[in-house]
Amino acid sequence: MRPEDKGMCLILKPTELCNWNCEYCSSTNLVENKAQKLPIEKVFQFLDRFPKTQGIFVVGGDPLMMSPSYYENLLDYISRKNLETKVIITTNLWDFYIKPEKWLSLFKHPKFEVGTSFQYGLERKISKNLYLTEDLFIKIYNKFTSLLDYPLYFLSVVDDTNEHLAMDSVLLAKKLGTQCALTWAVSSGLQKKPFLSAKMFKIYMDIYHQGLTEYEKTVYDLVKKVGGLDMACPMNRSCGHWMRSLNPDGRYFFCGPLNDDLDSRAELSFEDEIIKGKVLGDVAIHSDWQYLKEECLTCDMFDFCNGCRKVIKDTKGHGLVEDQCTMMLSLRDGLLEVAKDEMAAAVC
Repeated sequence: MRPEDKGMCLILKPTELCNWNCEYCSSTNLVENKAQKLPIEKVFQFLDRFPKTQGIFVVGGDPLMMSPSYYENLLDYISRKNLETKVIITTNLWDFYIKPEKWLSLFKHPKFEVGTSFQYGLERKISKNLYLTEDLFIKIYNKFTSLLDYPLYFLSVVDDTNEHLAMDSVLLAKKLGTQCALTWAVSSGLQKKPFLSAKMFKIYMDIYHQGLTEYEKTVYDLVKKVGGLDMACPMNRSCGHWMRSLNPDGRYFFCGPLNDDLDSRAELSFEDEIIKGKVLGDVAIHSDWQYLKEECLTCDMFDFCNGCRKVIKDTKGHGLVEDQCTMMLSLRDGLLEVAKDEMAAAVC
């Protein structure tokens, strides 16, 4: 396949600036100059190189720290080039909540999608003494849905301090008639310790067995994975072929979470791939990120434990390999039973 025909996904981090002070944020060390913002021309150049790009996923910092015109210019470029690319942002929505008229026109654009984030606990801080409570989140959610005619999904980060509350986020999604996505915390920025992915798989299985799959996106993807189908990040070992990430200072990576680490082993040359149009071929994955241990190579849980390069890095780096292995083996029969049930359902 020619590079220009690849259906790429771009993780866009236009700024590190944020109007909140969340204690677990993984994107706090992206640039020395915190006010630095990525020139939109960099994104244009990426799209010229990869015009089949399926989605641009904007994270932060908070995306609403950029002006609406930044995204309007991007959407105008997509339109002028007759591209199918969508722009999807994940934002705390605080600026929208305070000044909805500033963002309403942009949010109604057919190629622009909005998601937000919420989890129970005291880590999502708006200011020193103000936390994002369920009541306040629902107010933000209701303002959004009253002004726009599409549902608002939300992301929930799970770590050791709030894992007992993970199911509450799914139940909240059910109550609101939407969908959440539970994701495990990685070790970047202010989050010093990763959440064991095996513990997250246990939570996903609990959601599945409680019949709540339709309210949690990752469980649906996990069911596909168990059934032998491909799924997206964070359990797709081929992401180096179709994912790129742009930092506020223009540095260029093949992985968004490894971008948060500014890990040079995941960095690519924007000049070579985008400007000069060189074919980089397969991204060279560092040997430390291939698998947790050699025994993984003969284990049928390989793809679950080794599906994400950042998870491999964190698990090994924090000495959690044996904890991961032991727990995943204890979940093995349950995961295979899910696969059996899904295959039987598909036949019916």
